[in-house]
Amino acid sequence: QIEGAIALHRFNERHAKIVSDGETVFEGLFFGAFISNGKCNGSGLYWNPSAQFNDGLLDGIFFRSSSILKMFSVLKAVKVRKNPPFEHVRAQGKTFELQFERPTPVELDGDFVSEQSNYRFECIPNGLKVWTPSL
Repeated sequence: QIEGAIALHRFNERHAKIVSDGETVFEGLFFGAFISNGKCNGSGLYWNPSAQFNDGLLDGIFFRSSSILKMFSVLKAVKVRKNPPFEHVRAQGKTFELQFERPTPVELDGDFVSEQSNYRFECIPNGLKVWTPSL
């Protein structure tokens, strides 16, 4: 998480427009985002605590421009499944389209993938077969 926070600090804020299933869910100065089909990532960071991996939808949390110090407070909050303590937007949908004013890096599962101005993420229902034990 520390390297991610450092990367966010070096990331110059930029304008973003985020559309989910054809509806604008975020527009303005952008700090960061997490789009997932599960509740948490990494070492138990609950970015999207109400997400269900088998509902056919992606869940996203999008942060407006903020400071690196506030981002550290977010890490503490999401560890205990609380809402981040600064301005954010949550959305859910089958697709997310992210449009930036200039090329913006993206990571998938912690690995750098690309640096582009436009991204599209889509949930494909039943695209993976996952076995889970009964509780």
